[in-house]
Amino acid sequence: MGDDAEARREHWIPDDRVSRCEACNAGFSLFKRKHHCRMCGHIFCDKCLSTKMELPEEMGYLKPEKVCQKCIPVIQGARRA
Repeated sequence: MGDDAEARREHWIPDDRVSRCEACNAGFSLFKRKHHCRMCGHIFCDKCLSTKMELPEEMGYLKPEKVCQKCIPVIQGARRA
């Protein structure tokens, strides 16, 4: 893993601290995997983290990434500013 990728992930919540989706409370398993919101770093199931958006340039992502429902208005507000 390169330094850029590590820097983007430094604010992510560690996988071992979360056992349930933060939105729907579904338990994670071998078949229900954990996914990090690229904006806030919180952990969700795939169904609750299905929206992809372009993130602020300073975050270093080059394509649209998965974001949670709480981060969508934050990103949209940053675009308007």
